[in-house]
Parts: sequence; structure tokens; C-alpha cells
Amino acid sequence: MIKSLMTAVFGTRFDRERKKLQPVVDQILAAEEPLKALSESELKAQTQKFRDRLAERTGAVKAELEEVRAAKHGCADPVERDALERRFQELETQ
Repeated sequence: MIKSLMTAVFGTRFDRERKKLQPVVDQILAAEEPLKALSESELKAQTQKFRDRLAERTGAVKAELEEVRAAKHGCADPVERDALERRFQELETQ
């Protein structure tokens, strides 16, 4: 009885998950529409376009990551090396 009352008020777990994911599904479906009209070769051309966009947006972080990596390997001070390691981890997460 309590379970059916809780389900009536809050819905099933499936319903809650579906409601949470529905905006993402809607975005995917909206992005799919313009791609349906593209030919196979046009779709393949999109891959390089996306790679270029990713490289443009992550280039600065990758450059700083390499600088921190080089500084960390050349550092003799353990305290500074730990700070560089923390910065390296932050950049890697980004």
C-alpha cells in the first residue's frame, strides 16, 4: 500500500530517470535533424571540422599542461613539485 502510494506521488524510478534525461534526448534529436540531409562525404568532412574546433578550444590548456609537465620534471624542490603536480592534475581534468 505504501509503495503504491509513493509510486503514485513520485512516479517509478524509470519515470524519474526518463524525465531527467529527456532534455538531453531532445537536444540530440534536434542536432540530428540537420545531419540527416548531409551526404556521406559531407558527414565525413564534419569530423575534421569538429577536430579543428576541439583543438582551437583546448589548445591553450594543452600548451600550459606541457609547460607544467616540463617544469615538474625539472624541479628539484619537493614542495614546488607537489604544487606543480596539483596544477597538472587540474589542467588534465579540464
